[in-house]
Parts: sequence; structure tokens; C-alpha cells
Amino acid sequence: MDLEQEIDATKRQLNELNRVQSHVDSLDHKRKKLEKLQLKLQEKVEKEFEEYKDEKQRNEQAIRSLFLLPDDEKLEKEKQEYFEAVLDLRKVDKEIELIQFESNVLTEKLVQKEELMRKLMDLVKVRAAQKVKALRENQTYEALEQDEEMQKGIIYLLEGIRTKGQENMVRIDETLAALHQIELYGLTKKKDRYMPERILRELERIENHLAHIQVNFSKLEPECFAYNTFAKENKTSVPDWEKYLAPMRNFSEDFQLKADLQLLKKGFLQSRKWLIKLKLHLDKLTKESSFLIEEHQQVKKTIERDKAALAESL
Repeated sequence: MDLEQEIDATKRQLNELNRVQSHVDSLDHKRKKLEKLQLKLQEKVEKEFEEYKDEKQRNEQAIRSLFLLPDDEKLEKEKQEYFEAVLDLRKVDKEIELIQFESNVLTEKLVQKEELMRKLMDLVKVRAAQKVKALRENQTYEALEQDEEMQKGIIYLLEGIRTKGQENMVRIDETLAALHQIELYGLTKKKDRYMPERILRELERIENHLAHIQVNFSKLEPECFAYNTFAKENKTSVPDWEKYLAPMRNFSEDFQLKADLQLLKKGFLQSRKWLIKLKLHLDKLTKESSFLIEEHQQVKKTIERDKAALAESL
């Protein structure tokens, strides 16, 4: 008997024992119902016996008395009802006894169930180990695994590009909000001694955002080039990242917005214009990376299905 036949045979044995278990459960349920009936019948036997005893005692008194007449018919009736109750009780007692005997015999068989479960688990483990070994030796499966890992890496790379793009858009929005706040401070007619400090805080906030933006830009360029290298090697469509990277590169090289109010006033409108334009490029970058992520996830799902089908066939 080979491994698959042994597994099937063990499953059949377990299925048979499961049917036995169901029958034992049914017998147990039936026995409990009969035990309730048994209790009622025992009470009835006791009641009928008391009624028969009372009637018998009344008849005996009637025989000894001049004023009472014995009622033999009623006594016979009470006696008959008592005997019938006893017979009903004995019938239920016997039925419970037979059910208990059958349940005990079947329960002895169920002792094998735990052992069979362990055996089945061991056989399944052996089969799984054999399948893993076969899969490792299968070159097609190995190639699919490598492709899957590559897709995971590419998706991780693209998610990094998208995340940095999204973070920079948030930073730009924060910078534009700070610029607008400074503009409001400059336009207000009401001046107070705290105004320079407020402007300085906004400038420092802008400087912090710009530093993060430039750091992200410095990471985006090599990541985009890395994806392009993959695309060329796999002869797939190579995205034109340069149209998004060039404005970022120019921003990092030319746009120096420091915490200096005089410099800020000179290039205030131009700064806002550059930031808005840069945000548009980042929006396109994140959308394209999202599209590519979806594309590679579909490829990964196809590989996973191919792996599952191959594993099933071995």
C-alpha cells in the first residue's frame, strides 16, 4: 500500500468511527429521555402500589366490620393498574440496559479514534515533506519562487517611491500654508511685538519641510533608476521618470528658501509658483508608481496561482 492509499484508508476508518460516534451520541440522547420516563414510571408504580395497598386495607376492614362492604372489583382494578405500571417500568429498564450495553460496546471502538488521528497526522506530514522535497527539486517551481521574490522586491521599491512622493506633497502643502501665513502677517495693519517671532517660527517650519523634501528627492532618483534597470532587463515598458526627476533636481539645486525674511520677500511669489508646479510633478509620479504597483501585484498573483497549480500536480 502506497502513502496515498494508506492516507485514504485511514480517513475511511476515521469516517466510520465518526459515524459510530454519531450513533453513540444518538443512543446517549435516547437513554437520557428514557431515564426521565423511568423516573416518572417509578413514581407511578409507587403511587399505584399505595392506591392498591389502601384499597386492600379498606377491603380487609370491611370484612371485619358490620357496616362496610368489601369492593373486590375495585381492588382488582387497583391491582391491575399497579401490575401494568410495574410492567411498563420493567420494559423501560430493559430498554435502558440494552442501550447502555450497545453504547459501551461502541465506545470501546472509539478508543482507536485518537490513535488513528495521530497516524493520519503523521502520514500527512510525511506526504507534505515528500511534496516539499519534490518542489525543491523542480526547476520550474524554483524559477517561479525566484520570480515571486523579485516581484515582491519591485513592489517594495515602488511603494517606497510612492510613499516619498506622497510625503513630499504633504510637506509642500505645509510649506505653502506657512508661506500664506507669513503673507498674512505682512499684510495685516495691526502690528505687535510678537509678529517677528511668529514670522520666524513659520520660516523655521518652512526650512524644516524643505530639508525633508530635498532628502526624499535625493533618495527618489536612485530608486527610479533601479526600477528602470529592472524594466530594461525584463524587456518591459520603461517609465520616463526623468520628466518628474528633472524638476526635483532643479528644485534641489536652485531653490534655497532659508529662514531669511529679506530673501523670502524677494522670491515670495516665485517660491510659491515653483512649489505648486513641483507638487503637480509629484502627483503624477505617485499616480504612475501606484499604477505600476498594481501591475506587478497582478503578475505576483499569477505566479502564486502557477505555483499552487504546480504544487497540486506533484
